[in-house]
Amino acid sequence: MNINRALSNIKAEHGLTDKQVSTNLLLLGLMGQSNDSSMVDLYLTAGILFLLITMAATFMIASSFNMSVLERTQFFGLLRCLGATKKQIKRYIRREGLRYCLKGIPIGLLAGCGMMWAAVLFLNSLNVKYLPAMPVFQISWPAMAAGTVIGLLVVMLASRSPAKKAAKVSPQAAVTGNINHVNHQPINRAANTKWFRVDRAMGFQHAFSNKKSMVLISGSFGLSIILFLCFTVLITFMGHALRPLKPYAPDISIMGAKDSVLLDRSIMEEAKALPHIRNIYGRMVLHDIPATYQQGNNTATLISYDEPQFKWAADKLISGTIDQVQNGNGVFVTYSEDLKWKVGDTLTLGLPGGSSEVHIAGILSDAPFVAKKGGWIIISSEATFTALTGISDYTIIDMQVDEDISGQARSLITPEMRLLDEQQGNRETRAAYYAMAVFVYGFLLVIALVALINILNTVNASVSSRMGNYGVMRAVGMSGRQLKRMVMAEAAAYAISGSLLGGVLGLLLHRFFYGLMITSNWGELWQPPIMILTITIAAAILTTFVAAISPTRKMDKMSIVNVVNAQ
Repeated sequence: MNINRALSNIKAEHGLTDKQVSTNLLLLGLMGQSNDSSMVDLYLTAGILFLLITMAATFMIASSFNMSVLERTQFFGLLRCLGATKKQIKRYIRREGLRYCLKGIPIGLLAGCGMMWAAVLFLNSLNVKYLPAMPVFQISWPAMAAGTVIGLLVVMLASRSPAKKAAKVSPQAAVTGNINHVNHQPINRAANTKWFRVDRAMGFQHAFSNKKSMVLISGSFGLSIILFLCFTVLITFMGHALRPLKPYAPDISIMGAKDSVLLDRSIMEEAKALPHIRNIYGRMVLHDIPATYQQGNNTATLISYDEPQFKWAADKLISGTIDQVQNGNGVFVTYSEDLKWKVGDTLTLGLPGGSSEVHIAGILSDAPFVAKKGGWIIISSEATFTALTGISDYTIIDMQVDEDISGQARSLITPEMRLLDEQQGNRETRAAYYAMAVFVYGFLLVIALVALINILNTVNASVSSRMGNYGVMRAVGMSGRQLKRMVMAEAAAYAISGSLLGGVLGLLLHRFFYGLMITSNWGELWQPPIMILTITIAAAILTTFVAAISPTRKMDKMSIVNVVNAQ
């Protein structure tokens, strides 16, 4: 059923306007039928990430196929000598890929179902009211079908390049194992030893001798870094989306039974004397203030902040300064896509004592309040609030506690007041947050594992394809240590070029996704993830050098006589 079309028909039939009809954006988003801009941005983000994951899987499987082809060169050569055509060799590689699918896809589907059931059991065990109980042993047939189709497509795409490479090898070269003329471009000049020793210079020359191979290997490295950087945006999104876990979320609140009831400041002093209080803070609030800005009129809600709340507001500041507001020289407003707030602009407030002008001294990405009827949120210091309104008593007092003191807090209130106890709800929300964090970080771990396997296969395939060359170099006098340095230099060339490519493209995509998911919803400006980028590149480079250890050990065990006889 097309809900959007049905909604349009209902509005047309009953003459309703867009403002008279509201929709459940979250539910429509989960159903894939939301036209909301934020949901469309999430769809776009999910689509691009899906393509990146598919590319990474294709690179990884292609690297595995390449390794398999390189290790069985003589086998394919014997097939060619026995009369097998290039087309038959390609068909053989593709059918081998299908055989891998027959084994790998069922294992992957079973493992996926097992992980999903374990995740459902874990979520059900949390007993969180925001997450209804879910059936455990349930199978999603559309997901199974999608996984099967994607697996087949990825394997078929990944097998094309190795199949072509195996078919291009001549029977004579394949039997002798000398496929250097197929895998690498001929070297027309000696290595440049002006800046590096001959072994390292040859390693760099080997890396850049085949431009196509260099682009593919660097792209494979870069894609691993891009994937990791892009998925870290989900962590920031998770931190913004779960509002109850913000540092200002109260455990216990005291407020008037009616909006007109205010709390005397003596109650704050008595509450501060209670044990096990981690933070205590109060706010004065005045609703439905007529407000005028250069772009139009609206109603506003004026709220006061004290010292703890100003500290938390510093993390949400996207423009202006905290000190100006804290010292009574301006107010905060919250980010809005419709209103182009600017620091220094003036707001006119129609207060009970007469109109007053306030200056915008800062803009926050968001605030833990929702104004009535889409009004504006204006935040000031306590002194500014009292000077504007003449009110000095609190509207609400919030407490964050280390132990349950709701009984002691309840002894402070009078019949005109009420106490809100959110301790159980906060514990459940924290449990839900930790559950979501486990899945997000778990997915990042899977991405890191895919990147690790991809780098290991790529480096192994590149070095193994030159094993014959390394044997000849050993035969003409190059020492084992020099060969190791040459391999390490080649691996370093791949790692550095891939890190540069992945770093630049990864930052661009990170900024793009950040704008779609974070800035457009909360107004928080993008900042380069220098720490994450540094750790990711360092891990990729370290993995590259670790991947080069296995081929160097093979070279140590390589028989020079057998290699020379094979040439």
